[in-house]
Amino acid sequence: MVSTGAGGWNRSWVGRISVVGTGMLALGGFTLSFAALRDLAVKVGMPADLAWLWPLLIDGMIVEATLAVVALSQRSSRRAVWYAWFLLAVGALVSVGSNGAHAVITGHGWAGAAAASVPPVVLLATTHLTVLLMASPEPTDSTGLMGALVETGQIGRAHV
Repeated sequence: MVSTGAGGWNRSWVGRISVVGTGMLALGGFTLSFAALRDLAVKVGMPADLAWLWPLLIDGMIVEATLAVVALSQRSSRRAVWYAWFLLAVGALVSVGSNGAHAVITGHGWAGAAAASVPPVVLLATTHLTVLLMASPEPTDSTGLMGALVETGQIGRAHV
């Protein structure tokens, strides 16, 4: 394990590269999904100058709900976390379904629909992974726990 001490592995070069890599994958997934969803919005009659809002609403909800799941699970009630998970699931279903529908109505069939489902799934997975990589590591053993307690001032150094 590569570690930089108190900051944990996510502050090391491996952690930084992981965050950049997952961020790039999320950007790729968002871009491809955005293009398909925007085109779908135009095809179903949304004005072309407003069609960019449709993918922003759908895939933006995935990003926001993922951030909310992680943040709320650390400090809120189960009901709040459940709601964030619900929004995440709805956003993912709408994005995957809409990307698939776009492929079918543009003549690419079920194989195209399956391929078109990949970008929103990548966006969903990598957004969640990026949030997890950026989170503070949790101590996994008694030594790590003791070090964390000492560092936060919860236990004085004299007791260690």
